[in-house]
Amino acid sequence: MVKTNEIFEFDAIIIGAGIIGLAIANELASTLNNILVVEKENNFGQHVSSRNSQVIHSGIYYEKNSLKAKLCVKGNKLLYDFSNKYKIKYNNCGKIIIANDLKEIDKLKSLMQNGIQNGLHGLQLLNKKEIKKKEPLIKCENGLWVPTSGIIDSHGVMQTLEYLIKSKNNNIIYNTKVINIKAENNSYKLYFENLNYNATSKIIINCAGLWCD
Repeated sequence: MVKTNEIFEFDAIIIGAGIIGLAIANELASTLNNILVVEKENNFGQHVSSRNSQVIHSGIYYEKNSLKAKLCVKGNKLLYDFSNKYKIKYNNCGKIIIANDLKEIDKLKSLMQNGIQNGLHGLQLLNKKEIKKKEPLIKCENGLWVPTSGIIDSHGVMQTLEYLIKSKNNNIIYNTKVINIKAENNSYKLYFENLNYNATSKIIINCAGLWCD
């Protein structure tokens, strides 16, 4: 660690420039003026954020009134709105949950009811013929159509968030590891592995993914 007397103060510091860290930084930028995002890799979203199926989930599976259900259904609409606003590529292709035999139809009905209770719209039970029209390669007895599901360019989302954060005069620094955090005088001081200065803030948000511990 390089010793230095130079310390920079920020309104908030976010550790990790994955999609969660970037989304939080962008949201905070609407009320705070001086935010720092620190990322150990040379670019954003180099781990979990870029190694997933990029699905826009509907919220159909989550328990009624659970926080997961509420946030997923609300976030589903917000993500489509965000993508439309900033012209991010996505495909609102919908999803068919299939029943392979007649015994599974009751499960589809129960799942449909759960989705309705969670606030999903447009759910529809499909017969074999209706499914063939939507997807000829599927072989099943019945299906549940979930129109709000989709897929999205997660890299495009992160690229847009990065641009928005920087456009509000905030800072994102890459190739920088946080190696220590100390509480001092109602604030926190961060120490970096490869920088000749430290940073302080009253707000530290750990979004380091698999390295958050």
